[in-house]
Amino acid sequence: MRIAHLQGCFPIFASSGAPSPPAPDDIVAIRSTLAELGGDPDIDIAIRYALSLEDPAAIPEAVVSLEEAGVTWILEAIAAGEQPESVERVVRHGPPTQSHPSPPASVDTPQTTE
Repeated sequence: MRIAHLQGCFPIFASSGAPSPPAPDDIVAIRSTLAELGGDPDIDIAIRYALSLEDPAAIPEAVVSLEEAGVTWILEAIAAGEQPESVERVVRHGPPTQSHPSPPASVDTPQTTE
């Protein structure tokens, strides 16, 4: 009940391996339950999702379906022990967009000259 009166929630969904997205129906149910408990209808719902591991063509549809269900934040799920280069690639790419749904496959390392 306390969560309904805060600014948002971060539900944790059971998974093995990289977090897959929750079903949009689960998000709708969470939002509905929070509303029944007196939560703000605009409460933030944040999830972890390994977008960088998804098929780039599927990302826009997945993001839209989660947004329509009520997700307001999608945090890139990076596994413990992931190589720094992989993390840097995801960060450099930024959030997915229609024209750039996922990070490029190769890491571009800037060359320096002295």
